[in-house]
Amino acid sequence: MSALIEFEQVCKYYQMGDTLVKAADHITMKIEKGEFVAIVGQSGSGKSTLLRSLNMLEEPTSGAIFFDGVDLADKSVDINLHRQKMGMVFQHFNLFPHLTVKKNITLAPVRLGLMKQPEADKKAMELLERIGLADKADTYPNMLSGGQKQRIAIVRALAMNPDVLLFDEPTSALDPEMVGEVLELMKELARGGMTMVCVTHEMGFAREVANRIIFIDEGIVKVDKPPKEFFANPEISRSSLASKMCFKHPCSVARRGAFYMRPTCVRRRKRPRADMGSAPTLSPRTIFCYYYIRPGKLILCAKCGKIALLLWITMQPRFYT
Repeated sequence: MSALIEFEQVCKYYQMGDTLVKAADHITMKIEKGEFVAIVGQSGSGKSTLLRSLNMLEEPTSGAIFFDGVDLADKSVDINLHRQKMGMVFQHFNLFPHLTVKKNITLAPVRLGLMKQPEADKKAMELLERIGLADKADTYPNMLSGGQKQRIAIVRALAMNPDVLLFDEPTSALDPEMVGEVLELMKELARGGMTMVCVTHEMGFAREVANRIIFIDEGIVKVDKPPKEFFANPEISRSSLASKMCFKHPCSVARRGAFYMRPTCVRRRKRPRADMGSAPTLSPRTIFCYYYIRPGKLILCAKCGKIALLLWITMQPRFYT
């Protein structure tokens, strides 16, 4: 039985002046039906390029991408027909602001002739009830929170009954308190057997839900392993990121909502700004920075300076003499 998605020596190059940028460099991999594959890596490593090439939003320079046995890079293929089987969820929701929530969900299946309007409306309400937003059916997107918008964007993709869902950093544009509700919906979909490919920095989420984690660096797949092996295997430490990673200090396993205090002693003279008048001179002080943190992202460990599995969300400096 062939894989649902297959990459064969896929390359994507950009020419930036005299520099050739390799966003994807001879990538070969397979994704089976029902798998949840998390793609991780540093910003600019080629994660989103790889994901967007799955539905030809980025056309590869060379190589072949097979979806359900069909080479999508073949110019004779009707790519729009195959895009109907792939749901795409973007960072910034991409909901139509002039349409209500229900209309956003029903627009594509009705326009493409997959459903009649009454059938699409019924399906939309069933999906909205599933995520607890049935009361928002006639609301416009600008009246919703970021987490609600992203859940509706996921539901909009589900309305097409796709074979695979593609997520391009679905939580990166959300406030911390909104992230959990989106990740919970994705967990539910994963438990239901939906094939999903997700570009993410939510390492804790990937560790818990994904069947495989693919680490990309400089357009090359450096690691492709199950989560348990990915976090335990020293291969990642030989990557450009692993030599900087910290997995042992307490900040790597801090609880959700915890505050981590890092004191730093500084001596600084504050200079006046033209629009603020004169500013006082500061004597040496200890600055206690309270970082609001939550598990699942990458930050610098305060103890060793290496990258840890957290992200500071807000910084609240407090000054003490």
